[in-house]
Amino acid sequence: MGLKNILRNKYLWVAVYIIFISLVYFYIDSVLKSDSISTTDKEPEENTAIEIKPVDVVLKIESPQLNKEYSLKKTNTDSVLDLLNILRSEKEFTYEKTAYIDRIEIDRVNDIYPPEGYKWKVFLKDEDITQIIADKYLEDNSTYVLKLSE
Repeated sequence: MGLKNILRNKYLWVAVYIIFISLVYFYIDSVLKSDSISTTDKEPEENTAIEIKPVDVVLKIESPQLNKEYSLKKTNTDSVLDLLNILRSEKEFTYEKTAYIDRIEIDRVNDIYPPEGYKWKVFLKDEDITQIIADKYLEDNSTYVLKLSE
């Protein structure tokens, strides 16, 4: 009996089909009989809403070519990046940034490019916050310093 004869044998295909249908039937039957997964109700989350308050902030730009201050009244839900964007649209302030997956670099401020070995960085209380300016909310009576740093 050759391979061609086996493939042509109708009775063999009927038997394979019946076995397949039987296996599918028993599988579906066992799945339907299985216990359902228990669920629990999720406890209500605490309200983590931030109370919106006005904040007074100052942005100081420090470089050998430029020393300037900008004072603004914003809200505590604005980020430092929002502050830079607002200043760009409202004042005589320009900057360019490059956002990479793992970091943010400020390329130029008011057409001043950093010299070799230096970068523009944003500081709050002597802490470099350049990498988190998109997530860092403005704090009341704070001075943010944008300066050239090694």
